[in-house]
Amino acid sequence: ATTLYQLGGRGKVFSIENVGFSNPLTFRLGPDNRPAKDLNLEWRLSPDGSFSVSSNGNAHAEVVLRLEDAVPAAQETVDLAAVRARCVSNYDIERLYVPFAGIGLPLQPRFRSVRQIWLSEDNTELIARIEAEQDVTNGGMLFNPAVIDGTFQASMVFLQIETTKSLR
Repeated sequence: ATTLYQLGGRGKVFSIENVGFSNPLTFRLGPDNRPAKDLNLEWRLSPDGSFSVSSNGNAHAEVVLRLEDAVPAAQETVDLAAVRARCVSNYDIERLYVPFAGIGLPLQPRFRSVRQIWLSEDNTELIARIEAEQDVTNGGMLFNPAVIDGTFQASMVFLQIETTKSLR
């Protein structure tokens, strides 16, 4: 909706690139179950297509948004069975969440939606099993936000592999 109405995106496709999370957005509830401090979220769009999300002067995320004319492209097909056959090495899920705790964001079980990851031998492909907790907070959602977060969390495996290589 934002692409269509605020950015003049009717008849266009968009991609979000170069996503960076610089400062996790966290807030605590006060005794009255309201945020302990006021939170003012800001969305800034630059002419070059980059935008940032910040609050109270702290940047939280920066991305580049690309809009292009909607031209039907050749469909790329992925042989999912072949990818599954190549992804046979289990990845330790606990290791996935260590960096989050290291920056002061120990994710609680409901936000740890990655259940299992299998990597290809060359570490270029992965298959992830991602599930939300089955509780009443999922009602009315097509995709639980924790599942969407899980897709980003699973992709962190590639970053951890690269970091490990650079430390050798």
